[in-house]
Amino acid sequence: MKVDAYVQPEAPVTSYAFGPVVVDVSSRQIWRNGEEVVVPAKAFDALLYLAARPDRTVTKDELISAVWKDVAVSEDSLVHSMSALRRALGDDSANPRLIITVPRRGYRLNGPVTTVSEPSYDAPPDPSAAPEIAIPQTAPPRQAIRRERSGWLKPWMLWPVAVAVAIVLLVLAREFLAPGAAPSGATILLTQPAPEGSTLASGGILSPDSRYMVFVAHDAKAAQARLYLKQMDLPELHLLAGTDGASHPFWSPTSDIVGFFANGELKTVNLRGDSPKTIASVPVSAGGGTWSSSGPILFSDWQTGLYRVDPPNGHLTRVSTVVRSAGEIVQNLPQFLLDGRHFLFYLLSSNADQTGSYIGSLDSPKRIRILSQSNSPAIYSSPGYLLYVQNRILFTQRFDASRLQVTGKPIEVARNVSAPNDADGQMISASASLLTFRPGAKTIELAWFERNGERAGSIPGGKALRSPMISPDQKQLVAMDVGPGLWTVDLERNAATRLGQGMYPLWSPDSNRIAFESYNSLTLFVRNLGGTMPDEVLVNDNERKILSDWSPQGDYLVYATLNPSTKLDLVLLPMSGDRKPIPLLHTPYNESDGRIAPNGRWIAYVSDESGTEEVYVQRFPSLGDKRIVSIGGGIEPMWRKDGKELFYLSPGYSIVSVPFESTDPPLIGQPKPLFRAPVNTSSTRNHYAVTPDGQRFLINVEDQSSYVSPITVMVNWIQGLQTQ
Repeated sequence: MKVDAYVQPEAPVTSYAFGPVVVDVSSRQIWRNGEEVVVPAKAFDALLYLAARPDRTVTKDELISAVWKDVAVSEDSLVHSMSALRRALGDDSANPRLIITVPRRGYRLNGPVTTVSEPSYDAPPDPSAAPEIAIPQTAPPRQAIRRERSGWLKPWMLWPVAVAVAIVLLVLAREFLAPGAAPSGATILLTQPAPEGSTLASGGILSPDSRYMVFVAHDAKAAQARLYLKQMDLPELHLLAGTDGASHPFWSPTSDIVGFFANGELKTVNLRGDSPKTIASVPVSAGGGTWSSSGPILFSDWQTGLYRVDPPNGHLTRVSTVVRSAGEIVQNLPQFLLDGRHFLFYLLSSNADQTGSYIGSLDSPKRIRILSQSNSPAIYSSPGYLLYVQNRILFTQRFDASRLQVTGKPIEVARNVSAPNDADGQMISASASLLTFRPGAKTIELAWFERNGERAGSIPGGKALRSPMISPDQKQLVAMDVGPGLWTVDLERNAATRLGQGMYPLWSPDSNRIAFESYNSLTLFVRNLGGTMPDEVLVNDNERKILSDWSPQGDYLVYATLNPSTKLDLVLLPMSGDRKPIPLLHTPYNESDGRIAPNGRWIAYVSDESGTEEVYVQRFPSLGDKRIVSIGGGIEPMWRKDGKELFYLSPGYSIVSVPFESTDPPLIGQPKPLFRAPVNTSSTRNHYAVTPDGQRFLINVEDQSSYVSPITVMVNWIQGLQTQ
């Protein structure tokens, strides 16, 4: 199935071909011998730069300057990117056929490079495909367009009449949603499913003029999240080219530019088909953007607060700070009001009297709470409404923007609605004529899978448990729920016991204790499961932490913490002596998911130094002899108990196996995908655990049979309020 691809309209070259390799510029895809291969974003950029200069050697300095632009990186980043590229292309550095290393100088491609003007490597042509049509006003040239029916459907349609009714609804959508022709009359519900071969990874975000909707969908084949555009008076979807890895989209006030986050950068892409532009480098935990009518962009970093960016200079200014000492945990979901100076945002605190939706200002540090903790984050809609979810019911309430006050009584809008959630992209969006939301509630559970991908049962109890860890003696499981609460499960009797509040638990090597962190992630504790002693405090400070591992020898805890200058860093906490935290990996990049090998000689971890999250190993605890393990991206490394196999989760949610020999130097085998895991993509520390023998996997999954959640579009939602 084809989708529209907004591409750069005047691009002189659409693809390059050399040897068995074809590089599609617009879709950022690489094909080798007719098979698609996936490489990190910076590795792709390096290959593209080399392909455009086939007649000369490109120096290392030139390549670093072109690929990493204004970001200061070492030569190691280039070496790792080229290594990942060679491995993906099957090219041996000792006997290269495709990429030649010129000692002490740089790189060049081996052999002639052919430019291709009309690439068609994503699928064979379909002779029955509908004729291509230009998009009114904002369309790129017709030859750059690929179309897909978007599937406007009413949810209650019966199958025998579904096709006929869908055609009628397409006509209704054209009539009702045409620009300048806002509908009047009864409320109408339409649904937007994910593109074929994809799953929705966000709600639908409406443009201020109600003409467009943008959303994120995860393409299973490409193993990438991408932005899709829906023009509301047309049935087709359009893939926004160059948006691989995108999350948290938002609109410019003029409705012609989409902002989004990808690979540690704040980017924008216009609807004319130009390539995305990078506005600023941002923290890895950034998201939830909003664009003021007066020019600035505001976004949230859940670790530290709200930041202002003034395009095009990209300078970050903190507008609001998460005050850890006051119990504040997160500030997120900012949204500008119509004056372009005041904004709505949500604050989560360990103090219930502080949690709620607030109004802030670019001109003052003062903030006003307008909705309490009993409600979900609030969403603003012109001409003066707030929307929020309570007990899965969507309510609206009038809001006086001049006095910054909620007025009147709550009015029910819809039932069975997912609350806004910045972590997993569930968003509500509204304008004067349209409202979008995702219905339903995900059924999440922990399920067992064999190495061949066959499902082998699940953990009972009805709790949506996540971040599972299997005890070293294989008798128990510890996990957390969304409370957040800690649970242990007796794996022999399938009996669950709640332990109280806490997050991200770990087992001690003797299976008798657990380490965990507080709700606000500032304090680390140890609990003895067999005694009555109170929890022991290990660390308590104002740095937010994510526990990663308890060393097999029991002498260290490994956790990640956020530093404003060095981003996510890995820290060791000795379990004896003065227990003073020891910095392990502090670089300008993000390091997380530290896991120590069973023999204590190596540590596997995740870093984004190449521009993409990849799994690496280094010696432990002295570091050195760094090696990349994953190809094309990877997170959440896990060791087999004998240390001879590493597992990780690929960008396409496959469980990948890598043979490992603890020699000098280490021998790292070729990554082999075992199976694609139906993981629940909500943010959590680890989506899976592996048994000590590496034969079974416990995975945090979504039950797809019980949860189908398209984007619901409600037409005339405000007029519908008047009938209640």
